[in-house]
Amino acid sequence: MKRRIIIFRLCIIILVVFSSVASAKNPNSNNNEPHCLIREYIKQKVDSCGFLNNNTIFCLSYTDETRFSYWSYDLDSGKRTLIFEDESFFYPRQGGIQFLWRKYALDIYGYGGTILVDLVTGERTGIEDFQYTRDTIALLNPAETRILFTKHDFQNDDLGITDIGVYNLQTEEISILTRQGYENRAEVSLGWFDNERVEVRAMNESGEYYLYL
Repeated sequence: MKRRIIIFRLCIIILVVFSSVASAKNPNSNNNEPHCLIREYIKQKVDSCGFLNNNTIFCLSYTDETRFSYWSYDLDSGKRTLIFEDESFFYPRQGGIQFLWRKYALDIYGYGGTILVDLVTGERTGIEDFQYTRDTIALLNPAETRILFTKHDFQNDDLGITDIGVYNLQTEEISILTRQGYENRAEVSLGWFDNERVEVRAMNESGEYYLYL
């Protein structure tokens, strides 16, 4: 049994790498099915695949331009986990799936309810006291331990950041700050300063940039 698992793992790694290299070398190949070797091995249509971590790969299959199925493979055990089946990408007021960097995604309902989805295990966790709206942006920190949520006044000429929320994936708690006076500052960018602090960059009338956390 152990030998079969090792062979399975080696085959999947070879297929992922070889398929990716083949697609890169042949940009004129059929873009709808770039990973044909993997598709033949698992007997299912695959449009995209890659590594989620050292032991897990993902495979994505499009139903059409807006809908898809997504599953993960554990290379140690050979276990296949269906994460999403015939789901749609996020669209305001309709909901859908919003992918974050690496191993997480958000399953957003039309009314704004938000579920955090682990793309490796399929585990789903509701984010309480928060609604995802059309003016929300989500950014995962480099350590994948916190998610930055920001809401924006898009009628403002600059970023117009009205709310900043930080969700802690370990404690499953969110802290939200409602901001005042944002319209008086020319804020031009935001993101993670490090794994625990959020940065907002602004510009003064002289064109000089300044940073506050």
